Amino acid sequence: MQPALETPTDIGAYEANVLRAAGSVKPGDWRRQMLERESPICQILYRGDAIGTGFLVGNNSVMSNWHVFESTPTSGQLGALADYSVRFDYRAAEGRVPASPGIVVAINAAKGYLASSEKAAFDYVLVELIRNAGEDVVDSAGRLRGWLHPSARSLKELEPVLVLQHPKGRTLELAIGPVTGWVDERKDEIYQHWANTDEGSSGSPCFSVQWELAALHHRADPKGGPRPNRAIAMTAVVADMLAHGTAGLLPPLE
Repeated sequence: MQPALETPTDIGAYEANVLRAAGSVKPGDWRRQMLERESPICQILYRGDAIGTGFLVGNNSVMSNWHVFESTPTSGQLGALADYSVRFDYRAAEGRVPASPGIVVAINAAKGYLASSEKAAFDYVLVELIRNAGEDVVDSAGRLRGWLHPSARSLKELEPVLVLQHPKGRTLELAIGPVTGWVDERKDEIYQHWANTDEGSSGSPCFSVQWELAALHHRADPKGGPRPNRAIAMTAVVADMLAHGTAGLLPPLE
């Protein structure tokens, strides 16, 4: 189904507000907001090797995909948290030299998984770090790392989605592509989108153009081929956590 597009009321108009939900932003504000969104994002490490992406949703709590923490790809069991850690601030400079090698923070294995949903359902986990990484000072102006707040708004068809990710274990990268709709039989739960991802992108935050945290990147289409990627709507994640009594672990919706 084609999205409802805005059309000019004047037949002589040369411009049109085609997708009102996508909006537009001032470049300076957009860059500042992007920098703020970058700071809470981390690589997920397994015994020191990069395997996925995650992000802070609290002072010391990180969200990622359930399948990133699966002990082996087909085990159906979550791995021992003592084997995992996260790395913040792994960013690239010009050329091939990272601007920052990043800061590794251990996961509090004694606390176990705070919340989870299997990969066939909503594919998320929430884990606790051993310290409050959200209070880290990240620049000379004294800005704190902070954390991300889920958005209550759903993305519209053809609206751009922005994915901040660590594909293939690389430094932080941004990919942009359109939302193409909902996965069949998962309406209001799983988006399809055309933003580029790769191994290691699982668990990445997906944003609107206004930098609203709209979704949790999930996986490629299991049918393979040139098909859209998938992302779990944050509204669906929050609803599932509400159903299981764990939504209090997340910050308020924005």
